[in-house]
Amino acid sequence: MISLPFGVVTLTAEYGTQIDEASRYADIIDRVQEHLARFDSANDVSGMIIADKVQMLGTSRTMTTLGSLYLGLQSYDRSRVDGFSVNLANIRSHSSRIFTMDPLARENLPCIGRERADLMLIGCAILAAITKRWPIKNVRIADRGIREGLIMAMIEEDRQSQILVSKRHAA
Repeated sequence: MISLPFGVVTLTAEYGTQIDEASRYADIIDRVQEHLARFDSANDVSGMIIADKVQMLGTSRTMTTLGSLYLGLQSYDRSRVDGFSVNLANIRSHSSRIFTMDPLARENLPCIGRERADLMLIGCAILAAITKRWPIKNVRIADRGIREGLIMAMIEEDRQSQILVSKRHAA
């Protein structure tokens, strides 16, 4: 697992909200690529993708918004987006389309709105870097984030160990 030292909010603070210039967009992609390259080199993620041993999970507003747009939703619906698996080519297509839109057109897209229109560009740049580095077939969208999944896994692991202890005492 890797956690980048920046995200949509920190990059927005650094670059501002007007990153629709191709050079600024490309700069963000290059920065993300640099971090991913080191992680990939140390962990051979690319090799595992080639061997089809990787599942990509996309969390955050960028991914849930792209999933909503792909599904053609007029407003966000967690029950339809959470757990939805989408082909990477479709995500890239929607992401590229958002980049080519003017700010007003982005604002008018369902599920984006005025407050997210410019943030989506930075999120799409981060996603472009990740999918360029690791071109996986499908991305599963998770609304609840990975922390909740990790917590649930730990709870289940603890529950299973408690059951095992109870069975030993009963025997």
